[in-house]
Amino acid sequence: MNIFGDGETSGPLRPCVEDQMGAGAIAAALAGLGLALSAEAALAARSVDVTALATCVSGRELTEAGHGGDVVLAARTDVSDAAPVLIEGVLT
Repeated sequence: MNIFGDGETSGPLRPCVEDQMGAGAIAAALAGLGLALSAEAALAARSVDVTALATCVSGRELTEAGHGGDVVLAARTDVSDAAPVLIEGVLT
């Protein structure tokens, strides 16, 4: 998906609950390593509630479209060592 919104299969970036939780999980992991967090990162780290994924707008949309398993999968933490890379506005 192209986050800049140009192209047929792309759309504008829509920050959402799962983005905040993902950032919070990263911040919490960094804090767990003893690194200092900004006030914003500390707040995000405290807001991680993976059970909320199922009830946020995106989670409900995915579940209603028959992709509830994806929501469950997205709530899992510390299960992968891979990360997406942003190349010219596209996550790969």
